[in-house]
Amino acid sequence: MKQIKVLAFDTGGTVLDWHAGLTAAMAAWGTAQGIERDWHALANEYRRRSLRRMTGTVDPGFNIDDVHRDVLGEVFDENGLGGSPEDRRAIAERWHQLDVVGFCCGAAAVAAVPHLRLVHDPQPVADR
Repeated sequence: MKQIKVLAFDTGGTVLDWHAGLTAAMAAWGTAQGIERDWHALANEYRRRSLRRMTGTVDPGFNIDDVHRDVLGEVFDENGLGGSPEDRRAIAERWHQLDVVGFCCGAAAVAAVPHLRLVHDPQPVADR
């Protein structure tokens, strides 16, 4: 174990359930506006475009929050959804509200935290 320097995980979509929270935020906004759409399909398109814009970008002059806001605007505009800048920002910021409850693996993800702590690392492992 002394040879291991870093243990890293790609949690976006594998452990972290971004889809449910984003779909719920879009659907709640749509309900308040009296708009019905395939929110799952729109969430998938939004995420696909966001990742494509970030992947392979070297030294970008923007961050993922900028990309999320821009792509949400594009997807909403292309689908005639409207929405104020404040509405769109609130939906895009839904990414920051994910926590243990938002994990797709639920109990399995929570159960993994003590085992991750067994790996000797001076950095804390967040469980909330």
